[in-house]
Amino acid sequence: MRPRLLRLAYRLLWNVHDAEEITQEALATAWRRVSQLNDPGKRNTWLYRVVINLSRNRLRRQGPRFVPMQTSEEPDPYLAAGRIEQDELMDRVRRAMVDLPARQRAALTLRDMEQLEYTQIAAILATRESVARILVHRARAGVRRILLMRWPESFSDFDR
Repeated sequence: MRPRLLRLAYRLLWNVHDAEEITQEALATAWRRVSQLNDPGKRNTWLYRVVINLSRNRLRRQGPRFVPMQTSEEPDPYLAAGRIEQDELMDRVRRAMVDLPARQRAALTLRDMEQLEYTQIAAILATRESVARILVHRARAGVRRILLMRWPESFSDFDR
């Protein structure tokens, strides 16, 4: 579970050091309050919610600080050119996501990066499924708007 929580925190904060601290804090909170959890079946939902809330609080206090996460994978020389373009696009998407409202960023991260269903997202964000769908839709539109505003040349192929 720790790797999933770390990945979620990183995708919300885009800072590996802050993500590690948030994950540790969330696990410590879970350890202290596990007896208060009424439904053990909702443990993962509750942990996701703790990570999201701690991440939102960190962003509120410090603001976004982008520090890329290092991967241990060796680059494939045959895919290097395409990988560079993909990495550049992902970097732009990450930077655009930082400017989204916290709930939209969380909903988009849970849906598109964590591959969760809308019912799960709604449970994690303590809202209705219809609201979770709206948050994801608005987040996608916001990212697209920010990308078009900051890097219009990236979308020149779509104008045809």
